[in-house]
Amino acid sequence: MSFTLRRAGAPDAAIVRQLFHDSFTATFGHLYPPEELAAFLADASEARFRAACAADDHAVMLAEG
Repeated sequence: MSFTLRRAGAPDAAIVRQLFHDSFTATFGHLYPPEELAAFLADASEARFRAACAADDHAVMLAEG
């Protein structure tokens, strides 16, 4: 199997946010009361990921393939 690695841009924010929410919940969700998990995930908004994807001081990478 092969894949391509590319830098995520602002238009990718929704998918990056969804990947974060899904992977964090699957990995750590059982450690938190539901209301704390919901509050944490609410803070990890699409706008926050859009800013991260557009930032020049670090890179958010996506694998496609």
